[in-house]
Amino acid sequence: MVAGAAAAVAAVATLTAWAVFVSVAKQPVDFRVYYLAAEVWSHGGSPYAMPRAAWFAYGHHVGLHDFVWPYRYPPYTAALLRPLVPLGEPAVRVIWQATSVAATIAATWLLARSLGGRTMYLAAFLVLLGLAPAYDTLLVGQINGFLLLSLAVAFWAMLERRERTLGMSLAVGTAIKLVPAALVVYLIARRRWHAVVWFVVGLALLTLIAVPLVGTGAFIEYAQWAVDLVRPQSVMNGPTNATFVGAVGRLLPHDLDLARALGRALSAAVLLATAALCWPRRERSRDDALAFAMIVAVLPLLPPFTWFHQLLLLLLPLLVVGQRLWRARRFWELGLLVALLAATDAMWVFINPGYWLGLRVHSVYYALSFPTLLCAALWGICAHEMWLVTRPGRVAEVGVVGREPDDGSLRSPASLREPAGPR
Repeated sequence: MVAGAAAAVAAVATLTAWAVFVSVAKQPVDFRVYYLAAEVWSHGGSPYAMPRAAWFAYGHHVGLHDFVWPYRYPPYTAALLRPLVPLGEPAVRVIWQATSVAATIAATWLLARSLGGRTMYLAAFLVLLGLAPAYDTLLVGQINGFLLLSLAVAFWAMLERRERTLGMSLAVGTAIKLVPAALVVYLIARRRWHAVVWFVVGLALLTLIAVPLVGTGAFIEYAQWAVDLVRPQSVMNGPTNATFVGAVGRLLPHDLDLARALGRALSAAVLLATAALCWPRRERSRDDALAFAMIVAVLPLLPPFTWFHQLLLLLLPLLVVGQRLWRARRFWELGLLVALLAATDAMWVFINPGYWLGLRVHSVYYALSFPTLLCAALWGICAHEMWLVTRPGRVAEVGVVGREPDDGSLRSPASLREPAGPR
């Protein structure tokens, strides 16, 4: 416990210091997108329909610099900031960064608790300290810390069968970004109807709260513009795009049409495999933790783009898979994940702080797409374990999620049985 507490203190201190540094350096360019959208709505405009030139002109008019276009997010994020707009961008930025750090720390603590506590606190905060997307999230002022917290609450609630909390936390996550909606599909497949109902109720309540702040038209416009805003026909093959389309685009930079087709084919194949493996069947033990981790790991690979900071969500599958591999003493696979994580972190260092220090690497390094490989490896290990339990007479060889037995041994298959019913 002492080591875990020390790791937690180190994580709080490190992330806070980094957040202060990047805020003083006025780096959080993505945060200003949220803030500017709130400014636009506060004056009766619409950030979704704003052309690029008008967007930048308006931002400069209200005193903003170093921000990007367009606003791709659901209206809820800007609605959250709308009441804070009168404080001014510098003050709101400080609040945003402080709460982002707090959300990330809270999510890490809750994930460790969900996975049994004890040594998991130390492991979770050490992984967080070495997870470059956590620093990138604060660097650009992104919302991923809050999204991670919503997923951590949902993960805990799923294991504890607290259906109301599960549904509401996924509603909050979906309001932040659409990613957690994929987990609702899993809940439907598992017939966890109470959680699904609470998801719908939660999203409806959040919408009722947001409408007075951004107007009903914001939701209509988001529905109209959402697909165009993600530019599905583009191949964004920059090194920070972790998707299959981006990875293939880096391998085939001179034939982006082929790259897009191959990337989409890979995405479709992995999506179908995920659905098949996670779909409940009588011959399969129900392993919600593994399915949850598998879905979170695969989601960064599927859309047109997944920027580096979004990989903060990989903290969840890293801890789930890492714990199981450690308990099963499958150290070579654990070592592979550590190596891929280190290579992914190094890529961020070369692109961001390392760039200003003159650090350069060959373009082949980026073509290897280590963030994509990390996501694929996490998904692959989860898929392998899900496949094992579908075979007659076989059970997964890894340890189960839950509190560690006092004698350090793995739990028996009988302990995998679900509680009698929802709480």
